[in-house]
Parts: sequence; structure tokens; C-alpha cells
Amino acid sequence: MSPQSPPGYDQDYPWAPPAPEVPNSPTTTTTFSTQSSTASSSLDHWLPIVFAQSRPTTQFRQTGEVWVIYLRAIFLEAYQARSTVYGVNMPHSSARLAEEYDKILELPFEDGDLRVRLYHRNSDQRARIHCRLSRNGRSQRQTCLPLTSLRIQRNASTLKLCRVDSSGHAKELWACLRFPSYERLVLFYCAFLALRSEDSSSSIGKFDDYEIHNEKNIYAGRIIDDNFEHALRVFKDRDSGGIRLQASVLNGELKRKPVWTAFITTHIHSGARWMRKAAAANSSSSAAQKKVVHLADLQRYVFATEYNPQLGPQGQHELRFMSSRDADDFMDRIDDLVD
Repeated sequence: MSPQSPPGYDQDYPWAPPAPEVPNSPTTTTTFSTQSSTASSSLDHWLPIVFAQSRPTTQFRQTGEVWVIYLRAIFLEAYQARSTVYGVNMPHSSARLAEEYDKILELPFEDGDLRVRLYHRNSDQRARIHCRLSRNGRSQRQTCLPLTSLRIQRNASTLKLCRVDSSGHAKELWACLRFPSYERLVLFYCAFLALRSEDSSSSIGKFDDYEIHNEKNIYAGRIIDDNFEHALRVFKDRDSGGIRLQASVLNGELKRKPVWTAFITTHIHSGARWMRKAAAANSSSSAAQKKVVHLADLQRYVFATEYNPQLGPQGQHELRFMSSRDADDFMDRIDDLVD
């Protein structure tokens, strides 16, 4: 990349920068459509499955604010931004993407004024995000970047996507997306991290965005999951009160990549006993079973193509911990959340 390249330059998709636009004052009204569309050639990818699954809806208490300051004439003005994109306009970028990539997801924001698409190239697992912004039925801007050029950050109900420098630090706001529920925001966040982690086309920089801001880490332990050692954590959102589990890669090149998440708020507050220690079949299996917790129900949202959930002999959802102490601590933390 040349030092003289314009902000947002992507060497795979160079373009002539358009004349600067004077931004309009955005409004604070936010709506969201739950519809999504996928290309038929991408049906074997895990991402469409994640967003096609039903999910609970936990509302945010705070709607979130993203303040954008820019120079207009001689005044500095700040406006509360709704879902929008700030990246440099790249006309015809969607057509060029279609030559090499499969569209694996499309999500509309702001009554469809902003459409966010995620593209995937199977040969090297490269993922790109494409945003098309329209106002009053007219296309105003479209822009595209690989996920490895972006850092993701939460502010209340909004996710901010920022371009990064070589060290992974945010240097400018590229887009902001406002979500109607905790669950939808988490799924997008985890999917973004997983897709970026899988990219083998270039060296992935050092990112510090693996934690979702304003979630409290209730529990952390280790489990054997689909024959791999994963980190299991329990999070509670300080804003919405939503509670979830997350399993992540513990070691190796994909360390910290989300493998799956599950929302358990309704189970916690239902009063039903949905969690118990596995029963030992005989004395020789007692020690091993002390490490196993069975869950009556668990809807996993999986961020991987090949994953087999851990199930017990009767088909129970199973968490197989590395130690009995980890299993006991997990159950204690869950019981604390019920109180």
C-alpha cells in the first residue's frame, strides 16, 4: 500500500476518489428489518444459518449515541448519527465483488436505507463487508473493505466499525450500525470476529476487540467441545440484562475466535431446573461424570462450518469441563444469577 493512498484505499479494489460530499444532518429515528437474503452458492456457509435461526429479543435500555464532528464552513457541528456509513464512495464495487465472492448475508438498517452485505471468498476465506447507503430512493454511497481492515466496537445498541492502522488501533470511523436487540447485536459481533479470524489471505493484525463492551464476565472455564479444548464463558449484559454462554478457541492461530454462543436469559428466569450434574452409571465413571453438566435445552448459534455439539447418551446438551471444580463453579455462578 502506498503512503500516498487515500483513506480507505484497498489495493484489490482501487478507484478514483469522488469529490467530497457535505454530509446531511442525520436523524435519531431507528428501525430494523429482520429479513436477510443469501446467494444460493453460499448455502453451505455457516453465516446464513446463524441469522436464519429464531432467537429471543431482549431490548436495550439505552439506544446509544455516535457523535460525528466535521467541518462545515467555519463551524464544528455534532450530530447524533443513526446507522450510516462514512467510507469513501466506491461506485460499482458490488458488481466487482460478485466476480470473485459469494454474498453470504444481507441485512437492512434504517427501513432499508442502509444495506449491509457480507461477502466470502472460499479459496482463502477472505470476507468483505459492503455497505450501500440510499436516501429518498437514490443511491448516495457504496463502499467496501475486507474485515481485516476493520475494528469493531460497541456503544450501547450501536456497533462502530473503524478502519485500523498496522497495529490494529482504530484511526477513523467507517460505519455505525444500530441494532434493535441484544441478541442481534451479539450475533453480528461474533460473526464479524469469526469471519475475520478465518481470513488466510493476509496476516491478521493485533486486535483488541474480542470483548463486547458493557458485558460482565460472570464465569470463565475450560471445556472439551467437539473433541477440542475451548474456553467457556458466561456473560451478562449490563444494559439489557441479557445472559449468554460463549465457547471460543483456546489456543493456536484462531485463538479467541468465537465457536458458538447461546442465549440463556429465559432459562435463568423461568424457574425451571434446566441444569444438572450428569449421573454416574457406576463407581468407575463417577469421577468423569463430575466434570459433566447436562442442560435440558440449549440453542447454539455456531460460527463454524464443521461443528458437532456435545450431547449426552439421551441427547441432552452437554458441557464437559476439564475439571470437576470448573463444573461446580459454573453451576454456582448460574445459580447466583437466578437469585
